Amino acid sequence: MTQSKNLSDRLTLPWPPKELSPNYRGHWGPVASAKKKYRFAVRILALQQPIPFIEHIVEDAPIFLEVEFYPPDNRPRDQDNMIASFKAGQDGLADAWKVNDKRINCTYKISQQKGGMVKVRVL
Repeated sequence: MTQSKNLSDRLTLPWPPKELSPNYRGHWGPVASAKKKYRFAVRILALQQPIPFIEHIVEDAPIFLEVEFYPPDNRPRDQDNMIASFKAGQDGLADAWKVNDKRINCTYKISQQKGGMVKVRVL
């Protein structure tokens, strides 16, 4: 991954809870709770790590993000499931930036490094 010269255009977010995986087999209650908590946590983290130029983006213009997943362990993971698990996080970013989430366009990567986090970079 190309290193950004301006690290303030990056956010480090927690790994999505297992309940947000499309493969999670459980009651809808824990899923709804996990979505709400993860969305809120990402919103708070995005507000604490403001991206200086995000407020200057033209209204209705697309916002391009690079999302890189750092899995918590060596278990194989499906990229589609990681993307789906991060949907609540993407909604949390839209909440923090006060934009409609349909404006957010993402490219996704899976890091070979472990870490149990998601790094987001505004392009």
